[in-house]
Amino acid sequence: IYSYNKKKFIRLGHRGLPKKSVENTLESFEEALNSELDGIELDVQCTLDNKIIVYHNWDIKTECEKYELIKNLSYAEINNAVSKLNYKVPLLEEVLELIGNKCIINIEIKSLTLKNSKIEKAILKLLYFYKIEDNCIISSFNPFIIKRVKKTNPKIITAFLWTKNKS
Repeated sequence: IYSYNKKKFIRLGHRGLPKKSVENTLESFEEALNSELDGIELDVQCTLDNKIIVYHNWDIKTECEKYELIKNLSYAEINNAVSKLNYKVPLLEEVLELIGNKCIINIEIKSLTLKNSKIEKAILKLLYFYKIEDNCIISSFNPFIIKRVKKTNPKIITAFLWTKNKS
């Protein structure tokens, strides 16, 4: 298990190491692992077919040249949309397989709905499977997600995110 001093600042690669590779990709996380950072931060959200993907934006430009919400697209449709950009949107499971206990992982859960608890349940299941719940920070702008994670497992470190921006 990766250990860190909770009294010191930790340095996380925001979406991996995007100066070296496309953000939120396996390559970017590999670059972060090979750097002197303490860990990585990544964004996750759920697709139409209930896959947990690592992707920041709420929407993506599809092959039809229009923007669609991630939650309304299948995982295959999302990767078809980015294939022309020469990268793949990874599943959270793929990232956790790569990272394991090698560093701290801050998983920012993105959700457009307040009541949906499927995503955090699925994420917690993956953390238990890979035995990395001690290396993980769960963060979100949605306080209900944080509350549900804490209720399910009070030992997991959580972070409530906020901004003054209205967008």
